[in-house]
Amino acid sequence: MGPFRYVDPGIPDDGTVELLLDKYTEDVDKTRSYVPFYEFKVSLSGTGKAVGGLVLRVGYNDHIVVCAGHIGYGIDGPFRGNGYAARAVALAVGFARKLNMPYLVITTRPDNEASKRTAAKAGFVYAGSASVPEDDEMYAEGERIMDRYVLDL
Repeated sequence: MGPFRYVDPGIPDDGTVELLLDKYTEDVDKTRSYVPFYEFKVSLSGTGKAVGGLVLRVGYNDHIVVCAGHIGYGIDGPFRGNGYAARAVALAVGFARKLNMPYLVITTRPDNEASKRTAAKAGFVYAGSASVPEDDEMYAEGERIMDRYVLDL
């Protein structure tokens, strides 16, 4: 994958949820292993009513593929249990294909069963656990092990 070039995501929509671009940036702290990213509101289709959020990180380094993952997501409490997260991840996967990303990684804490189910429901395959390196900022935040889920695009 070459250098990051912004691509307008439009409004990915599956008829139930849509991704509304909230922010994107190429101006990241590379010394902290950050990569360009798109940040979306997950909304109910056609309503603009936000039910959560999703970030798509565009790049590959140890911090991303071992610790942070390419896709992070969260659905607000009252809206959980409706499959919105898996739908939003599937929309992000479609956009990642347009960006010519060869594969995506989702990482979860080992005890986050809901996130594991979401990754699997979105087609990601469990790729094992990985130790968070001591020099990664997530280690300083208390993370030691991340479960990794991978999807080849």
